[in-house]
Amino acid sequence: MKPKLITDNPVEKWAILAHHKTNHFYDEYLPYEFHLRMVVKNAEKFLHLLSEADHQAAIDACWLHDVIEDARENYSSVQKVTNTFTAEIVRAVTNYSRGRNRHERMPPDVYADIRDTECATFVKLCDRIANVQYSKMTGSPMFDKYKKEHEYFKGQLHHGKQYDEMWDHLQEIFDSRN
Repeated sequence: MKPKLITDNPVEKWAILAHHKTNHFYDEYLPYEFHLRMVVKNAEKFLHLLSEADHQAAIDACWLHDVIEDARENYSSVQKVTNTFTAEIVRAVTNYSRGRNRHERMPPDVYADIRDTECATFVKLCDRIANVQYSKMTGSPMFDKYKKEHEYFKGQLHHGKQYDEMWDHLQEIFDSRN
């Protein structure tokens, strides 16, 4: 059954349908759209940290951040739906690796590419915040994994002070009791 789309945003529609066509779910039972909306909500909350010229690309990249990795799309299809700038952000945050564990799948050169691609760290943080929020809310064991790898993750991606507000927010989620 095709999802009922209540949006005029073509990027949002394309992302939701791409995940739907591949029967991609979030936490095994939620439509993947649930996660995408969480990521976009985080982007909207922190959009003021980006230049206004980057706002639309960042929002579009949040909608599309998993379509290459999880929905069998490719760089060219993302580029056709958006533009080269957005496609580069999506490419940078896409995990192409086939390692045996999370560390092997995200070696330092992958993090360097994210750091070096404009707005990619922002999108990666929006995604991480959504995953940490959800795992904490549901009591998932992933929360402890995210917490355990947080210093390494931050060490790989934190540069300058541009996203300090997001890093602080993520730390608050880890530190709060509820």
